[in-house]
Amino acid sequence: MKAVILAAGRGSRLGKITERKPKSLVEVNGKSILEYQLEALLKNGIKDITLCVGYMGEQIEKYCRENFPMVKFSREEAPINNMLSLYNAKESLDDDVFIMNGDVVFDSDVISKMVASPGSVIAVEKAIHNDESMKVVTNDSGNIIDISKKVHQDSSYGCSIDVYKFTKEDAQTIVNEMKRMVEVEKINDVWTEVMLQRLFEAQRILARPVDINGYKWFEIDDFDDLHKAELIFNDKINQLRQKTRFLLDRDGTLLLGDQPLEGSAEFLDFLKDSEKVFHILSNNSSKTKDQHLQIFLNAGLKMNKDDIYISTDSLIEHLIRNNIRKIFLVANKMVSEYFVEQGFIIDSESPEALILTYDTELDYDKLRQLSSLLRKDIPYFATHIDLVCPTPNGPIPDIGSFIKLIEITTGKTPLRTFGKPTKELVNSFSNNHELALVGDRLYTDILLAKNAGILSVLVLSGETKREDVEFSDIKPDIIVKNIKELLNLIS
Repeated sequence: MKAVILAAGRGSRLGKITERKPKSLVEVNGKSILEYQLEALLKNGIKDITLCVGYMGEQIEKYCRENFPMVKFSREEAPINNMLSLYNAKESLDDDVFIMNGDVVFDSDVISKMVASPGSVIAVEKAIHNDESMKVVTNDSGNIIDISKKVHQDSSYGCSIDVYKFTKEDAQTIVNEMKRMVEVEKINDVWTEVMLQRLFEAQRILARPVDINGYKWFEIDDFDDLHKAELIFNDKINQLRQKTRFLLDRDGTLLLGDQPLEGSAEFLDFLKDSEKVFHILSNNSSKTKDQHLQIFLNAGLKMNKDDIYISTDSLIEHLIRNNIRKIFLVANKMVSEYFVEQGFIIDSESPEALILTYDTELDYDKLRQLSSLLRKDIPYFATHIDLVCPTPNGPIPDIGSFIKLIEITTGKTPLRTFGKPTKELVNSFSNNHELALVGDRLYTDILLAKNAGILSVLVLSGETKREDVEFSDIKPDIIVKNIKELLNLIS
């Protein structure tokens, strides 16, 4: 038995992702769509596999050479529609054969059930009706007589998942029909299903639906589809529901500016009602802990001061442990007063350390003084590394932007930063297997979870976009649109 995968298209509805990689290599929970398909085929003993490639085909070929070297290729320089891709691979249709589109993920058991089914069959989820999916119609004998997106719900058997198995004889019928359409009728700019519809309607191929209700599958056309597929195929969601402690980011996760994001209050209430514990773990050093608490309370988010831990706390603990009291401090007025209350002396002449916070009152004189003092090789620390801070009006510069400015000016970078992703932040909490960390940044929140061995949840309501995840080495365990969706997942 053979398989042909039609993967020549661009997938333009995935925008910035498919500008840089072909659709079949788009990842679902860190694993490409193509990998799901190839593993399902190989698990069922199907090793003679031909990939029809076109757009960015060299990436697919390289990927297969490194991971699935048994795969063969049919190349199409300018793919028009996928029937022409299949026509160009017609030499592979000389045996019992699977044909599938390269944009659907499914359980390997789907292939197993189709292999065990006699004759030509189509994987169909019975009794569902999706506008974007191909629907099939059967006659009284159970044979498929129509396949189209336009099939009305009243006459539909169910939705095809675009995975087909044909006998050797039916595969030859497909080859003959494609030759007629391409070479005689000069029709090539159509979907494979247009050709199949002709054959089913005339009953030149007697194919039956195989009901895969209960099996996981999803066709991926756009970002919403990708998101749904990642939830369906993510087995870590059950682990998330068992967690008893949640470490929650502030900006972009619970709040945007000083306003609560939808679902934040309900999420915290659910944790409390479920006797789960939460801690706010924020890098935002532009405010004291009392200020953070007041903002949360004003936003209707109920918590105590002890529930909040900020990057400034970790920095202060380090300074005290190392008996550093005289500091040059770049901070706004309220944060500066907080350092003084903690027993620190602000000294711009002979400080023991230089401290950079997220100073929302930063001015040129502070930058000038810090640059001058750095040339004296005084130890230099920063509270955290966030480049931007999410706001209702879009991102604004955060301390990471200040750090880069200072580095360009002096060549100096902080000896140490203290906020996320520093894993020491979570040392005081309970066993890591009880923890889940929720945040909106890959390089702080999710990296901290990775460093500390904690289950991570990325919300897309702040700095990070889904395309950022695709091209990052830092991968979250679970991706949700926002805290409201996270609540729906665990409640």
